[in-house]
Amino acid sequence: MPAIENIRTWLMRRVRPPFAVTAKRTQYWCSDDYAFFTEIDVQHPVDEFVLSVNRAGDERHDDFIFRALHHAFPEVWLVDPEAHYVVQSRRDSGSVRLLRDGVLVSAQLPSIRIPLAEVLGQRVSRSDTCSGGIRCPSRGRRATGRRAGSKLPGVRKIGTRSGHYASAP
Repeated sequence: MPAIENIRTWLMRRVRPPFAVTAKRTQYWCSDDYAFFTEIDVQHPVDEFVLSVNRAGDERHDDFIFRALHHAFPEVWLVDPEAHYVVQSRRDSGSVRLLRDGVLVSAQLPSIRIPLAEVLGQRVSRSDTCSGGIRCPSRGRRATGRRAGSKLPGVRKIGTRSGHYASAP
C-alpha cells in the first residue's frame, strides 16, 4: 500500500532518537490468545509504544482496531488511501477524520507534521466519487469510504456473540 509506505518514509526521515520507527509490518503477541499487527509503529525505549498506523476498513473493523490497539498505543492512525482520509484516534480524546487536504500531527510527536496530500497520492476526480451511499462501480465501494467486507488480516473471529478474536493458525 503506497500510502502506508509514504507515511513510513515521512516518519523515518523525521522521527529522531530515542524514538524508533518499524521498517516493516510487525506482529506482536501479548498473551497466548492475543496478538495484533501494525503496519507501522513508533516506539520509545522507556514508554514503549507511542503510535500505530494501520489500514482502515469498515466501521466494525475500525472500532475493533481502536479498542485492541489502544491497550498498547496512546495514538492510532487508520489510513484509507482510496477514500483519501486518515482517522486519527487518541486513547484519551477520541477520533477525528482528516481529509486529503489536512495535515496529520501526532499528539505524541508534535514536531512531526505530515501533509496528507503528499502521502495519500493523487486525488480522485469528481467523476469517480459517489454520494448518498450509492455503490461506486469504478471502485466497488460505498460513498462512506469504507471497504465493504474488510477483514483483519491474519486474525479470525471465534464465536459469534463473544466478539473475541484470535490469530489465524
